[in-house]
Amino acid sequence: SFEKVQIRDQVVSVKGYAELPIVSDRAEWSARIVERNADRTHAYLKLTEHRAQMMGYLESRGFTREQVSLGPVHINEVNIRTDKGLETNTIEFYEVSQFYSITSPNVEAVSQAARDSGELIGLGLSLQSFVAP
Repeated sequence: SFEKVQIRDQVVSVKGYAELPIVSDRAEWSARIVERNADRTHAYLKLTEHRAQMMGYLESRGFTREQVSLGPVHINEVNIRTDKGLETNTIEFYEVSQFYSITSPNVEAVSQAARDSGELIGLGLSLQSFVAP
């Protein structure tokens, strides 16, 4: 029967649709803590204080220090701007920041930690949170 279909140049087309639920086996959450102060040393010391709070928060959620990747401390000088928006050479404040990243097979724990991270803002941390797509 297949030979006859080929001989007659007939084509059989099949169209369909299928769904399959996929469960992730890995989650990643990144955050950045930022401190701003006119004194660079004071901004850095505040950042180290908040780093301890961040690590305590993550450990309380069951993450080990080995699961947390810390980026380097970044210091940015922010200069005063004139009324016309032009930047001057006078430093207004220093912005000191550090990135944190957690990757874990425990997707729910990472998700919950990211959702509850507002608690850190309540402790005085300036936190920016990023979730991998």
